[in-house]
Amino acid sequence: MAHRIHVVGAAGSGKTYLAAAIAAALTADHLELDRVAIRRSADGRQVAPLPWPERRAAAAEIAERPRWVTEGIYLGWTEPLFAAADLIVWLDIPWWQATWRITGRHLRKSLRGENEWKGIRLLLRFLWSTRRYYLGLGGDPNREHDDGATDRRMTAAALAPHAAKVMRIRRGRDIASSIDWRAA
Repeated sequence: MAHRIHVVGAAGSGKTYLAAAIAAALTADHLELDRVAIRRSADGRQVAPLPWPERRAAAAEIAERPRWVTEGIYLGWTEPLFAAADLIVWLDIPWWQATWRITGRHLRKSLRGENEWKGIRLLLRFLWSTRRYYLGLGGDPNREHDDGATDRRMTAAALAPHAAKVMRIRRGRDIASSIDWRAA
């Protein structure tokens, strides 16, 4: 049975949704890597990226725990999680589905007054950065503080050494139905 699961994929792929569901089913800790990668103020606002050595140390500490479900788009500093995971789920859904989800999430948060990334301009910039992920226009995933450089091609390369424990999900509708977590 898998007790350490890492979920990776583009923005809007369903990482948080899936990781939370798995963690609840396994009664394991759910850890969003955005919370590890970005320093926040007392009110929860994003302030600055944490230095990579701190991120990597946090990933190594998480990897040593007996039960966890982590999720994020990140590569490079997350290698300890890839190595320690019993199962890696790559949500590799089509760009149009990710765009639909991002837009819906942006609108829902805006209507509730909870969107820290207010306005159509920021939404469009985020959608373009997600498109860059799918087009393979990233840079160097090992360059500090360049999480925006991550793309689909680099994700495949980072997962290649762990291929035996990677489950790749390519359709959004398969996210909830493709895995029996009791048998994972």
